[in-house]
Amino acid sequence: MNMSNAPKATPRITPAYNVRWGIKAYDSDNLYPQWLLNVIGNSSTLSGCLGRYIDFIEGKGLANANFAAWVVNRRGETMNDIHHLCAVDKGTFDGFAIHVNYDIQCRPCEIFHVPFEDCRLAEPDDSGFVSKIYVHPDWTGKLTRSGKKYTVDESKIAKIDVFNPDPDTVRRQIEKAGGITQYLGQILYVSGAGYMVYPVPRYDSVLTDALTDEGLSNVKLRNVRNNFLAAGILTRLKNRHAVPTDPDDPNADPNDKDDDFDEQLASLQGDSNALKILSFTADFEEEVPKWTPFDVQNFDKAFTATEDSMKDKIYSIFQQEGWLCIRNGKVGFGGELINDVKTEYSERTAKERLALTMAYTKLLASFAPDLLPDQPTKENLEIEPIINAQKTQENGTDNTK
Repeated sequence: MNMSNAPKATPRITPAYNVRWGIKAYDSDNLYPQWLLNVIGNSSTLSGCLGRYIDFIEGKGLANANFAAWVVNRRGETMNDIHHLCAVDKGTFDGFAIHVNYDIQCRPCEIFHVPFEDCRLAEPDDSGFVSKIYVHPDWTGKLTRSGKKYTVDESKIAKIDVFNPDPDTVRRQIEKAGGITQYLGQILYVSGAGYMVYPVPRYDSVLTDALTDEGLSNVKLRNVRNNFLAAGILTRLKNRHAVPTDPDDPNADPNDKDDDFDEQLASLQGDSNALKILSFTADFEEEVPKWTPFDVQNFDKAFTATEDSMKDKIYSIFQQEGWLCIRNGKVGFGGELINDVKTEYSERTAKERLALTMAYTKLLASFAPDLLPDQPTKENLEIEPIINAQKTQENGTDNTK
């Protein structure tokens, strides 16, 4: 088949330039990360798989106890605290950002985690160089502070220099900012897609399946809430012998209204009211209700194939087929099997942990040695996996086969 005649795939992210703020927009509406978070929050399958993925990226924290407990900023956060937040962003967005402050001697002195969804890249110059990271706490403009909307405008966007610990560069940036008290520091922006490129997470291709998961949950909810009372038609003949009630009569009995019965019947709908009994007294034979049933439509099994396909795709994109097999009962459920699955997945996520380690090494190598608890080497900043295959073998059990 000639590929020029094949249907063209729609791009997942539409490149755009935001003239108003001078940034490279994160999709056409600049809200791709925010949309991701909404989809994750509405899909139990995606949030579950992503949570497991993040746990294995984070591992047990930094293996070096000195670095793990090292307090890195004025808030009292430790390096392990920063690592936890970066691991969440790495798993969720395939990127993370760390803010670096400098002292009067142009040396890095503290670091902070920056939520990745708050960061946007400045438009590159003619040479392709990106010099600034634009940070706003809520690009949707819905955040409120002191009861007022914290809108997205020029005065509320922090424009922070890209990480470059060179003392001369830092000195020039401090002077340009008007002094150390006005200087905003720098941001180390790490993207799995490459240098200064907006990343796309590994589960991007199954976002439609995650939306399907949300839709299936809504169908199940409506089925439970509205389908316990069998569907049908309730017919009541109007009493032809009774004298109609004057609606303007102040002494009229409100219980004589025809819609009272309907309101009481409606109150029996739903899961919390299922199997209740409605008491109705008829004065005439014509008032006795007649029930014409419909077949009850139970949708629990109608979408089984769709649900299974959706789960299979989401588990597969995270390479968590082992857990899916255990969940579906296709294999046994034992401690050794669970340990094998964990060991295998720990190896699958080694690349993500290495990316965090390399970023920490690059960042802390710029610190003065007297500020650090240990040498900032790759070995000292290595992340301890949840299960270490080598240690498992040393304990006498080979669970890596």
